[in-house]
Amino acid sequence: LTNALNSIGTLSTSGCLGYVNGALSLANAGSLVLDTVTSVGALKLNVGGNLTQTAGAVSAPSLELISSGSATLDNANNSVASFAAATNGATSFRTSGALTVGTVGGTSGVTSTGNNITLRSGGLMTLAQNVNAGGAALTLNAGGGSNQTGGAITAGALQLLGSGSQTLYQTGNNVTTLAGNVGGSISYYDADGVDIGTAGATGINTNGNTLTMNVGGLSQSASISTNAFELFVRPGGGGVTLNSANSIGAIGAAMTGAFTLRNTSADLYIQQIGSTAGVVTNGFDFTLLNTNTLWLGNGASNGQVSLGAGTFDLTSNRTLQY
Repeated sequence: LTNALNSIGTLSTSGCLGYVNGALSLANAGSLVLDTVTSVGALKLNVGGNLTQTAGAVSAPSLELISSGSATLDNANNSVASFAAATNGATSFRTSGALTVGTVGGTSGVTSTGNNITLRSGGLMTLAQNVNAGGAALTLNAGGGSNQTGGAITAGALQLLGSGSQTLYQTGNNVTTLAGNVGGSISYYDADGVDIGTAGATGINTNGNTLTMNVGGLSQSASISTNAFELFVRPGGGGVTLNSANSIGAIGAAMTGAFTLRNTSADLYIQQIGSTAGVVTNGFDFTLLNTNTLWLGNGASNGQVSLGAGTFDLTSNRTLQY
């Protein structure tokens, strides 16, 4: 049903068989409401206005969505394994199981022409192509963790929610603000500088897991709460000031610039986290404002503070060395 002059208000496959026994492709001149839509094959929707849905769910192995307006498909019972979309408005999509953002038909990734994007999955979320919100907000809510195998994330603000490990480590990623509250570790790479701030969630909370960041620069307008923090600031990224009420259990950090850290957890271990051992500033100062106990090392783990010609300015209630 690909005539661009089609004028359909609501699409449903609930009559007769209750499903389309093959692929379904629909073009519509104006806005479209989806009721229960079930397709055994690929589903393609090309809508000349906004796309919404009722209480009925969308079920298909893949969905290619093209919209001249916004798209809101938030039903918790939607079941779509592969998704790609090109819209001209805010885009929100939810599926009950695992989700791959890839290439479906002639559309790759998810783009919204500079509008907000929200993607939510009940299982693992795999980003295999670009997700581009321009300067708007992007929310990734992955119930089974996320994994980025290709493409790049572009957004003014990136919010991470859900459970499981969130691994977003493609070198083309570029967001201005990062925030999240997840039940798992976060591993994030950004092409240039990023601010830990507010993007729905305030700051970053890994709920007792590990935060890994590889960035071109880092600033902070909201706090970090994590069991372990591995930070690598690439050469040219300058100094880093993390002066919020952070709660970090262990840190390994390397940069070429001055480093200031404020920390409020009961214990802070300077040690090896991942491939980063201790705190290294390559000739610049390190200022640590630590409310409670500082441990230099953790068992056999390297607790070095290597500053070259830099100065270590330490304020701590108690300092112990392994």
